[in-house]
Parts: sequence; structure tokens; C-alpha cells
Amino acid sequence: MDKESIIVVYIPGTGPYLEQFFGLYYSCVVKTDLYKKFDFLVTGPQCIQDKLPEKHCIFVEVEDLAEHTDCRTKYNDNPYGFINSFAAFNCQKCKDIILQYKHCLRIDVDTFLSKNIENIKIGDNEIYTGQGAYSSPEARIKLAKILKKNNLTDQNVHDIGSTWYGPSDLIVKYASNAIKFCKYLIKYNFSEHEGIWPQWFAGVITMYAGHLALNSSPVKIIQTNKFDYPSTSENDVAECYTIHCWHTDNFFSKAHYDAGNYKDSIPDSVSTQCKHYSYDCAVGGTKLMNCCKSIDRSKCVENVYAMILGGGIFLNDRIKGCVDTWIQYFNNNYLFSIDKYIGPDINHVVTTDITDWNSCPPKIFRGMEAAIEKNKNCQWLLIVDDDTFVNSANLKFLVNTLNAEERKIYGKNMTGHYPWGAGTIPFLSGGGGTLIPMHVAREIIKKIKDNKWMSWLTQPSLYPPTFFGDTDNPLDRFPFQSGADVKLGWMADKIKIEQVNLPKLFHDEGPGFYDESPENVLHSITYHRMGKDDQLKLQDIIDNNTSKIA
Repeated sequence: MDKESIIVVYIPGTGPYLEQFFGLYYSCVVKTDLYKKFDFLVTGPQCIQDKLPEKHCIFVEVEDLAEHTDCRTKYNDNPYGFINSFAAFNCQKCKDIILQYKHCLRIDVDTFLSKNIENIKIGDNEIYTGQGAYSSPEARIKLAKILKKNNLTDQNVHDIGSTWYGPSDLIVKYASNAIKFCKYLIKYNFSEHEGIWPQWFAGVITMYAGHLALNSSPVKIIQTNKFDYPSTSENDVAECYTIHCWHTDNFFSKAHYDAGNYKDSIPDSVSTQCKHYSYDCAVGGTKLMNCCKSIDRSKCVENVYAMILGGGIFLNDRIKGCVDTWIQYFNNNYLFSIDKYIGPDINHVVTTDITDWNSCPPKIFRGMEAAIEKNKNCQWLLIVDDDTFVNSANLKFLVNTLNAEERKIYGKNMTGHYPWGAGTIPFLSGGGGTLIPMHVAREIIKKIKDNKWMSWLTQPSLYPPTFFGDTDNPLDRFPFQSGADVKLGWMADKIKIEQVNLPKLFHDEGPGFYDESPENVLHSITYHRMGKDDQLKLQDIIDNNTSKIA
């Protein structure tokens, strides 16, 4: 390769890590000219590939190690996500790439590079490391016992940091061994409980694994405090090799930065103090991420099909707002169920004949039919109104935590909110959005067709209902002159589909109704009664911040 060294990082699909990576990247290609020495090997899920810079970056999709049975902590069966910091070294394609370079720098994404790192002279059998903070007296004893029990040597080097820098073949070999030690620790040392920090704690298994991998090796471990230097330091950046954002409330804190607590502070781009250098890299990285032309946001949501109930009279307002903002995240997996006044400028449309607000019931069930027919791959169906804004990043996060095989639908419960007789029918807010597993949507439509209910379920909404009774005729037992969301709720209730209430994520009004700032969209999935300007405002907030689901 033209360059001598490669930096290896892992970026999860959710959270602040992509933004943190851009801060690291900024320190390499803008604050310094270290890009002449280093390339980046970025690993993670496929969804991050199009969000990365085009220059100096190689992306490889890697398997999520945390999903392996032997990478789940035994005391609670939760995946140990931190093991993915070694995921590149479990992938043959990644190892082949790394071995094309003389040196490999394994590093966390919440790190910044100092120009001084190019002055390190690495020997053939040397690995440089930073300093961690895991080495309590109890941890020292337990780690030594593990090495002795397995007849391994022990160099007795403690508090080895997460940053490793050395010959690529050595980094590959011992980082691969660290994965094995992670699995060993999960199986034999944290089978019943997570322990207690800082004595012996499951939260730092990767640090223990790194300790075991390097201490049992024949390589010379060169530990220096110039790696993983604190981002709060007032010392000159020339005194260190890398700066690490430790957990702290002091400036510069990555937690406070992620929370927006520094937004009114102007970076000092001239200062060489570590804390100011760190802040300047973080801000520069955020700006670089926001203007990165390689980002393809249309691929953000892969497994959700969106169905939007709309009116042609809102073609240039609400519908245009959807098209210009959140729909771009759905990779063409969407349709509008709209009345006959639809214009030619909008694709993915199914139309109904009724042109006023009362046409919502026909729109929802005819739209569901069309969505099922058009969809071949998505596991989920999202139903919203044309004045609903969707935070797709948070939606994606939510569906990744849910089981699409369950007979449940999700949204905001509205039972009892209306005085016209629907108070006894459980249903979720149509405007707030309803998230439905696609197999449940198919079940609902099949039930409707089998019982020949489509004709009356798709009657217009006319209030109030005229008759309630206790006969076998569904028309007698159901306020058929009700809204689309009420009718959908009735159908779900009738076939025993659980309706799950998530009121902090799905909102049937806009932020102002709840006395919230628009920025709350970072913690939510939907807001209702959002015109085009409102949707553009919320999208701008998301584009310039990291979404954080509640």
C-alpha cells in the first residue's frame, strides 16, 4: 500500500458513534496531515457505509459478534456489544486488508490524533498501548489466576489501554486472541452476575481480554500515557499521541457535547491545549459529517414500508413536506393513499374516490391492500397521515428492538378520547402513526376479505354513529360511521392483536401541544399536525444532531 499504517475502528448503526468518528477523521485529515500516513478501515453494519467520507476510508461490513450465543452475558443473556470493538479481527476480509499495511492502529472512535503520533518508532516485536483504569487489586488477582490456570505466561503489565499500535501481523494475531478471551470471561467469570465496578466488572470485559491477550504474548508491550490522553487536559497536544474522551463532566466532555451543552461556545481553533483541540475536532467533525456528500439518507430504513394517508388538496403542503423530508429515508418503500385529486408530481400512489376528510377509512384499508401487494421484503408497515413527521433513525432503532413475529401493533393509545361512542373500542392514534408487523397487516386484510367486511369498513367517516346493539351483525356492534384509526383498532381487537401503547415515541399532536421544544423530535418517532414548514424544521434539527430515542 502507498501508506504505511491503517487505523481500525468499529461504528455501530445507532448512537453518537458516527459523529464521534468524524471528529477522529477531522483530526487526521484537517487538523493534521496524518492522512498521508494513515488510511481508515471502518467496520460496522451496512447502514453506515454511505454515511462515511469518500477519501482515505475503506469500509467492510462485519458480523455483529454480540449476537453470538457465546457473546451474551450469562447472568442476563444480554449481548455484550463492546466485543465488536474487535469485530474486524474476526473477519478474514478485514485481516487481509490490514496485513497489506506495515502497522495497524486499533483505536476507539471517541479519540483524536495528535501530529506527534508520526514520531513513534515501532520495533518488529513491539506493541504500543495506552493506559486504562480497570486494574483494581481484585482484577489483578483474577487476571493473574486466569493466565496461570491456562498455563500462559504473564508479563504483569496492568491497565492496558484500548489503543494498540504495532506491526499489523501482531495486532491481527493478538486482537483475534482477545475475542477468544472475551468469550472465556463471559462463560466462566460472569455467568451469574456482572460484578461490581471497579473491583471486577462485566462492563470492561474487552479491557480484561486485551490484558490477557497481550500479557500472554511474547511481544514487548510498551505502555505510554501519551496514548489515551485525557480530553480535559490543559497540556499541549504535542505532548501526546492520541486524546481519548474519558467519562467526565469537565471540559471537554463527549457526553456534554452530545447533549448540546457546548452549542453556544465557539471553538478555539488556534489553541494547542488538549481540551480546546478536542472541542475543535468535535465541532469540525460534526460540520464535516453534515456536509458529507456521500451520505445517502434514503437507505436509512430498510425493513419498514410506509403508507401515508393523504389528501390531494395538500399536494403542495403536507405531502410535499413528507417527500422533501423523512420519506427519503425509506428507500422507495412507501406509498400515498390519496383521493382522486392527486397530481402527477408524486409517485407511489393509490387513490380513492372520496375527496374530503371522511375518506380516511377507504384510504387506510385500500392502502393496506396496496402496500401488502407492493411489498415483498419489508417486515413492518408504518401507517401515518400526510401531516405526520417521522424520525426515521429512531424508528429504525425501535424496530430493531422489537420482534416482528409477534401479534402486536404499536402507537399511541387513544381509547376513550372521543365522545361519539368509540370510547369503548381500543385503538391507536392514526395521526400519531401505527407500526404493524407485515404478517399482522396481511392477517387483518385476509380477515376482512374472508368475512366480506371491506364494503362497510371502507364507508366514509360520518359522525356521530347511529346505532349500537348486541346482535351478530357487525354493523350493529360497531360504530361503522367512525374514523379509520377506530376501525383499524376494532379489527385488531376483534382478532386478538395486542395494541401496545408507546406515548413517548408516537405523538398525536405537535411539540407545541405538549409544551415541548421541537428538539424533542430527537427523542421521539412521530409528531402529528405538521405542515411542510414544520416538517422541514424538524428534519433540519435531525440532520444537525444525533437522534436519541427515548
